[in-house]
Amino acid sequence: MLPYSEYSKSRKLLEMFRLIKSGEAASQEELSNIFEVSTKTIGNYKRELEREWDAEITYNKSESRYMIEREGTLGLLKSTQTITADDVNLILATLVESQNFMETKMNIIKNGLLGLLPEEESKKLSKMLHTEKNDKCNDQPIVFNLNKIRRAITNERKIEFTYRSAVGNHKTHKIVPYSFACEFGKYYIIGKPEDKEKLVHFRLDRIGKVDILEESGVKSDEFNVYNYLKRTWYMYGGEETTVKVKFSQEFYNVVTEKNMIEGSLLEHNEDYFVYEFVANGTLGIKLWLLGFGAGAEVLEPKELREEFKNISKDMMKLYKIDKAVHE
Repeated sequence: MLPYSEYSKSRKLLEMFRLIKSGEAASQEELSNIFEVSTKTIGNYKRELEREWDAEITYNKSESRYMIEREGTLGLLKSTQTITADDVNLILATLVESQNFMETKMNIIKNGLLGLLPEEESKKLSKMLHTEKNDKCNDQPIVFNLNKIRRAITNERKIEFTYRSAVGNHKTHKIVPYSFACEFGKYYIIGKPEDKEKLVHFRLDRIGKVDILEESGVKSDEFNVYNYLKRTWYMYGGEETTVKVKFSQEFYNVVTEKNMIEGSLLEHNEDYFVYEFVANGTLGIKLWLLGFGAGAEVLEPKELREEFKNISKDMMKLYKIDKAVHE
């Protein structure tokens, strides 16, 4: 392979764009050293990329690096970078996590990814993989429903479907579909039923035949799935509620470093800290807080605090703990 300095000017321009975009080399000095030209020439290359290829490249002074703001015509070009066995394994690991459904589709993707590797590497990696199908799951309806619901969201139409609850009850629902979400390898549809004011979550593998209706199904302009999920615990919904909890100091990192939560630290000392959460309903966050045992004390709301008091009393009865011992 020729060194960068031996490339033609057009090839240098393309390589410079690729290096900046990938982050491999983005400062004037790095690019100057790679192409063995002056920083002034690098500046000329940058202007030519913008003029001839309709790209927009800015220079971030604080980070001393170029940044691609708009790819322009070069955005149509695809990288020919070879996918590696590690890349394939990472993607397949993600697929395996969701292997409870769509097994046929998963195998098509798996075989396609393995086909991108050299034959010997493909054989070795395929021998390392083993997936197991959940016999209770039926792929075909889920695939059809997933595609239908996506089209309904895109076209802003209501949908109607039968739904089997966790206890086995069947009911027909008509909703405005808002968005998809995933929790512990299960897909959910977030939507607003006609007979409710709050959003409800439906597990995709419990949904029966889906019909796209002609009725308009426009979601609220205020809805943002990212912000919504930050207030959703274990995919349980409900009215937006502020929950204030006092934690033992040992759980500080566990709580404050948790991804996708909406809340704030109110108080902190060497023994404990107080954290305030915003949650859609209290059932999901209640299940999470129970995992901390005596290391989490619910302060607010009052109703949730009373629930935890009753749970504690029931636990004492269950384990036959003599109340007098603690008095």
